[in-house]
Amino acid sequence: MRKDSPRWVEISRSEYDHERAGLDALGGLIPDAAPYRLWTNFEFQDSQGTWNEVDALVLGRGRLH
Repeated sequence: MRKDSPRWVEISRSEYDHERAGLDALGGLIPDAAPYRLWTNFEFQDSQGTWNEVDALVLGRGRLH
């Protein structure tokens, strides 16, 4: 998947070179076609109030990774 693809949503840019390199490698493995989507570098708060960091969330064919 191309980094400039509308299917790849980078919520915030990683400040670490090794993380950016890893995400670029991951993007190279994911088809740039439906139904695939990639969201990177975001946080969410769980029901207990704890913040969790997600480096990459991939929607694939029938699966969420």
